[in-house]
Amino acid sequence: METVEAQRRVVEQRRQADFEAYHHWEYERRLYDEITDIAERVRAPVIATQEFGLTVDGLVSERGELLRPVIEDGLADARRMALTNPDWRVEVRRREIELEELNDYETLAVNRFGAIVSYWLIPDAVRTAKSDLPGYKRDRLTMFTRIAVATNTGVKVKYHSYDGSYLPGVQAMDRVLGYDDFDPMQGSEEIAAKRRYPVPPRSIDELDEQLRQAYDGVMSRDKKHELYSGREPLAIKDVMGFISSQQTLLGEHMGVLAKIFAEVRDPHERNKKMEPHRYNLAAAIDGSLHGKVVTSVQEAGDGARSEGLNFDRDCPTGDTDDTAAAQLGDIGFAAARHEQKTTIWGHGECVACLRDKAIAINKCNMCQGCEDVHNTLGDTGLDVLMTEAKRRRTAEKAKKQRIGAIVLKETIAPPASRAYTKRQDDYILL
Repeated sequence: METVEAQRRVVEQRRQADFEAYHHWEYERRLYDEITDIAERVRAPVIATQEFGLTVDGLVSERGELLRPVIEDGLADARRMALTNPDWRVEVRRREIELEELNDYETLAVNRFGAIVSYWLIPDAVRTAKSDLPGYKRDRLTMFTRIAVATNTGVKVKYHSYDGSYLPGVQAMDRVLGYDDFDPMQGSEEIAAKRRYPVPPRSIDELDEQLRQAYDGVMSRDKKHELYSGREPLAIKDVMGFISSQQTLLGEHMGVLAKIFAEVRDPHERNKKMEPHRYNLAAAIDGSLHGKVVTSVQEAGDGARSEGLNFDRDCPTGDTDDTAAAQLGDIGFAAARHEQKTTIWGHGECVACLRDKAIAINKCNMCQGCEDVHNTLGDTGLDVLMTEAKRRRTAEKAKKQRIGAIVLKETIAPPASRAYTKRQDDYILL
């Protein structure tokens, strides 16, 4: 019979193992976020895949966080910004479409059958320089496709970025899926809102490659030179894999990241401090991809700056412990980004916080927006904003309750168990 001391040692060992497993998982997640960040900066296409599990309350991240509140909050943020900046009306519409797409994904997961494809071209307002919306590159006219397939546990989603937003190429993609009604006169948001349901059965990777070949085939023919994902082809096709293989560079970078995380608590300030280091790493990786000899990350960054090279991301980097937002951001959901947040005003200083102490207590992180709305639209606009802030607090409370219920019902497994497997035979397609 075990002694009390022996039992204590076993419990302590389990706690230590759980602690180490969590920190390993956290490190791996941050590493993946950094690899994805660099992939979007270098001159190469970005391809990313994420899986989401199905619970009684909807799709969840790998840690069991519901996706819907992330999309709904992102839509609310865009509507808030649109109160004072008309450019954001386009972003409001795009985030409304994202919510519609999430609804379709949940239906797909419930049916455990089928596939969905959507095309997200650069907004027409950005293409024509009528808008300066953040997160879009007019110089490359970046677009992406998103493919979702049903699995035994939920859905798998694949994101693939392309340069050019080339309408004839997108029309060729549509033909591959069996659709002949593509209208090149449609607006970018109309195209995004028309999801496709491909037949016959194909794996997610096969669908992705067929779409790429269709897009590149037409664009290469018209531009009279070979292209890959609308860009100059690279000898290395698996860019994410190539970045992952650069262990020395990544190790140095993650060391810097760890120090900044230890020293700075504010996520926005952390991103500011990380930006020059991310630029340096992107310059080094990009140089290696294009055949240059890279001797130093700092030297590569200095050289790129002297040449005026742009290594901004298509979408600003997030900094969150919410895996739902991180996973959605990796596959192009704009509502998962929070680049519009600001910390210029302190909580309790803006007019909304002074009128509603609950906002300050709950740290709405919207103070500059509150002031902008009040200064532009007066008390009427502020009332709209405060109503939305209260709705978000209610939604956040409900989210915590739902996640607690999910854990209690054991409908999800802890991260270490990897409840949502990544086997090829998990796909159930049309």
